Amino acid sequence: GEALIGHVEGEERSPVLKRVGARHPGNAKSVALVDGGFVLACDDGNTVTYRRASDGTWERTRVVQHGAPLARIARLGRDGFVVCDNGGALRRVDGGTSRERTLLVQRDDRMRGAVVADLDPRTPGDEVATAGYDGAITVVRPDGSGARDVARDTNKLHHLAVGSFDGLGVALVAAGY
Repeated sequence: GEALIGHVEGEERSPVLKRVGARHPGNAKSVALVDGGFVLACDDGNTVTYRRASDGTWERTRVVQHGAPLARIARLGRDGFVVCDNGGALRRVDGGTSRERTLLVQRDDRMRGAVVADLDPRTPGDEVATAGYDGAITVVRPDGSGARDVARDTNKLHHLAVGSFDGLGVALVAAGY
């Protein structure tokens, strides 16, 4: 696969799409922005991190194999991320050069959601939420504690997003089939 970055340049403010770095293993299924770069979640089970070098070029700085095809990814903190996969796992990966992975949730079917937000006003800090083919939306703390299903659908859930809505505050939105 290839990574592309779009930006605006020139006086005309024309959109430009540029290839970033060398080809990477697998096909990217999702992307998360981290400090100084981005991380791709790929269908071959790899996360691939790109960072902007001092000369302005993009360098592939880290490839981590997770064992199952990956589906969704979200930034966690400055440099870490959470990623879910076809094997039913949601993992936290610490930033920097660490390859440390922590299993947060394990299901029997594919996971298709990875979002990070302050979802529970009763506890300080962010939580991680995921959704999957089992129809469950699960919220867990980044350390792996307190996992609980907060909603369930009879159909497969294929995507999860988080946002703030007037009158509701922070809310999870799931889509499926």
